Amino acid sequence: MKRFAAFFLTPLLLCSCTDTARKTPPETESNVLYAAEPQTTPETETETVMPEITYEAPQSVIKRNIDYDAFDEHIAEIAADNDVVGMGLCVFAEGEIIHEIYIGLADKENNIPCGENTVYRVASVSKLISSMALMTLYDDGLIDPYSDLEEITGLPFNHSGSDERVLLWHLMTHTAGLNDSYIYEISPSYYYDVSYVLKNSHNYFELGEQYSYTNFGAGTVGATAEKLTGEYFHDFADRVIFSKLDMDAAYCADMLDDRSDCANIYSCGVLNASPKSWYRNSKYYESFGLGNSYLNAQCELLITPRDLARLGIVIAGDGSVDGVRILSEEAVGLINIPYYHNGDMYFDVGLCTRIYDGNLAEGRRIFGHAGCALGNVCGLYYDPSDHTGIALCTNGCYLGINGENGVYDIIDDCIEYVYDTLFEAPQ
Repeated sequence: MKRFAAFFLTPLLLCSCTDTARKTPPETESNVLYAAEPQTTPETETETVMPEITYEAPQSVIKRNIDYDAFDEHIAEIAADNDVVGMGLCVFAEGEIIHEIYIGLADKENNIPCGENTVYRVASVSKLISSMALMTLYDDGLIDPYSDLEEITGLPFNHSGSDERVLLWHLMTHTAGLNDSYIYEISPSYYYDVSYVLKNSHNYFELGEQYSYTNFGAGTVGATAEKLTGEYFHDFADRVIFSKLDMDAAYCADMLDDRSDCANIYSCGVLNASPKSWYRNSKYYESFGLGNSYLNAQCELLITPRDLARLGIVIAGDGSVDGVRILSEEAVGLINIPYYHNGDMYFDVGLCTRIYDGNLAEGRRIFGHAGCALGNVCGLYYDPSDHTGIALCTNGCYLGINGENGVYDIIDDCIEYVYDTLFEAPQ
């Protein structure tokens, strides 16, 4: 443990669901792994170079004779050490959730505990799920990672005086030179047109040559989807993912089946926001017209840890879960390719995902995305080499105050412990 709680100790309520039986994956075509070489930008705008993706059958990696009681106790210690108010953790392997644990309170004011139906706002984890939704259009033949965004959307992505074209992979890897100069000036009363923001949000570095994390850039995935489909992004994501998987999940709170299941969000243990009354509903976004979504796609997904884990199974595996296909094997492989690497960085970058070599779990190449907003910390992380991973959602957590760099300690601690305790080391 890196530190003990510094400012608010939350009472912890603990419950878990466990399946300790070791399972052997069936011999089906769905049990595949992905391998692909890193991709480079084509030399001409007309050339499209697609990666070679190969597949192989996974092996069972769940350890035998796991003491899940001890596992739950240690996770509860990690939660307490990180000042968690409420939390859900789901672990998946071999195409299913193998263990889940719920800790603390979804609503402190009314003493409502977290459970399997608790819905969390997962902040920037939304970006990864948005990329999954957008890549369904790859399967429809409408886009690929090297699509010229200005050409396919009509939006002014190319305005820096350069002849270079902003491609989809630039946008989804934070290498398009966009920044957040205007995005957070939004209020319930006004919303900048996406074209206006694009014209005023460039850093002017060489395309594909520098990583600069931008909420707006990743969020523009929503506008791209709207331009290509003629649907509002929240409706599009519901159609291609959530409804297909019978999930009570949405990018707008008013689209949830039961909004009362939403967890409140706490900052330093104090109530900060409640999605139960979240003001940015579907009518808010629709009032700005099609092709203008960029805020909800970047940060406003509401989902349970269990359903987030099911989406992890999709992207860590062959593109399907519970017998329902969301993405093709090729689309999943394209999301998980490292498109960008900088020697000064400690991760590579895929399509709205980061790729960590050994620094989250020893000997493993871990993919995923974290989120932190208003006080919560969330994450979806996975290893596509053996289809394992975790979904972690909190509604209030240690925020690294007083200059400490500890915002994502809980994610680091949980990933390390899960992979060390539950899974065999990679071969």
